[in-house]
Parts: sequence; C-alpha cells; structure tokens
Amino acid sequence: MGFLKKIFGGGASVEGLRKLVEQKRFAEARVMAEDLLDQSLSEADVADVKELQVVAGDGLAQLNLDEALGFQRAGDEERADEHWQLALEQACSDELRKKIETAAQEQPVSPIVEAPTKGHGGGSCASCGPQETESLESEEIEFPDHASQIELILTSYPPEIADRYRQKSEQFLQAFLLSHSGQDEEALPLWQQVLPLDQDELYWFELGAAQIRCGKNKPGRKSLEKALQMTPGLQPAIEMLVQLLVSTGDSAGALNYLEELLEKGQVPAFCHVQLTLVRLQLQQTDL
Repeated sequence: MGFLKKIFGGGASVEGLRKLVEQKRFAEARVMAEDLLDQSLSEADVADVKELQVVAGDGLAQLNLDEALGFQRAGDEERADEHWQLALEQACSDELRKKIETAAQEQPVSPIVEAPTKGHGGGSCASCGPQETESLESEEIEFPDHASQIELILTSYPPEIADRYRQKSEQFLQAFLLSHSGQDEEALPLWQQVLPLDQDELYWFELGAAQIRCGKNKPGRKSLEKALQMTPGLQPAIEMLVQLLVSTGDSAGALNYLEELLEKGQVPAFCHVQLTLVRLQLQQTDL
C-alpha cells in the first residue's frame, strides 16, 4: 500500500475518485478504484466506484489506442503493438475492446510502387490486365536521393514540424539524414558545426537524441532541456526525456516531470499514457 499512499496521501474516497475521472487522470483513478473496492463500502458506493472504474479504464484505453494508431501510421509497428496491448488490457467496455481489436488488425495503407513493364516505357493503362515483368538487375535499381530519403523520414513527424525541417540548412539536413540512418557517431561532428542561426529547438532535440543514442546521456539531457526551454510543448523532446529518465532508473523524476506537464496542460494524452507506464514500474518496485 505504500505506492497508494505516495499518490493519494494516505487515503481514498469516492468523491476523490470522481474528481480524478473528471480531470481525466485515468491512471490514478484506476489505482484508487482498486483500493476503494478493497474497503468496506455501501452498495451504492460500490456501484459508483465500479462505474467510475469503467470510465477510467476506457479513458486510458482510448489514449493508448490513439498512441497505437499514431505509431502505426508512422510505421513503428513495435511501439504500436505495445500500445495495442495496453489498450486491450485497460479497456472495460465490450464496445471499446472490439474497436481496439479491429483497429489492431488493420494495416496502414502504403503506396504500392509497381515495376515498369517491359515495352510500356513506364506508362500505364487503366484497362490493361496484369503484365509480365522482368526482374531488374542491381545496376538498374535507382536508390532514392537525399531529398527523397529525408521526405521518407519526415512522414513520421507531425506535418507542422515536418514543414520546418524542409526549410533547414544543407548542413542541418546532412546531419539529420546521418542520424536517422543509424550513423549518429558520424552525425555528431556535423551537428556541432550547424550555424547558431539554425540552432532552434528542433536542432537541440535532434542533437540531444543523437547524443543519447551514442551513450552520451548527460550532454544529451542538457540538449533536450534546452529544446524544451525554447518550446516547452515539443512532444518529441518530452518523449525522449521521459524515456531517458526511466531508462537511467529515475522513474520518480519522470513521474514528477509528467505531473508538472499535466498541471501546465501540456500534451495531456501523452502524459497520461506515460504516467501509467511509470506508475506501474513504481508499483512493482514498491510491492
């Protein structure tokens, strides 16, 4: 019960549970509901708690469903699967559970690029049936240029942020491309050479992410914090910082940081999902 005392200050009530649900603090509401159901309550209170427990569970499941859909659209199936599982575990109503199961089975629509048919000169005809194709020799395959590679990377970024990346300097984009090609060590010197005029919050986020992936956690954290000083609601930087705190064993620090963001009304959906994950870790440790 030590974990619950840390969250609720030593007590729980039906009214307190109702307030948590109204504030959409679903992770805390679920834990409080379980605590209340272990107590001696009147039949009316038990009914209220169970009803609020369903609302909290479905609310949390919906947040994870939204996260899963976002990762699925970005092509990150591994992280999408994590959120599908969380959503299914948290859903209380049959209707929402079916919605999650259906969404998890659907695959994101990807453009299909057909190899040109020999003799057609790369043209197309809507009335033509399937044509035989010949495999291309390796020297005939055209690999995407840098601009195309950058566009592929930017498909996973929010549109408003992606547009800003397209306006970046050549040096910024070279470092960006190296980082996202798994060559962070080679990218770091280029990041350090980006001109001050181009060192906005996106620069500090990308630099921090590259530093962390290279095992340079301390400078990486400073870079992320600088990005968030410039733009407090920059979600990619928030997500990277929370991951860093948790991975280095500072779950309490991650929890406090997410609570502060919620109080400020910043990225609430993301914060609620992350709060659930961090609190589960703390609960397991406390037990």
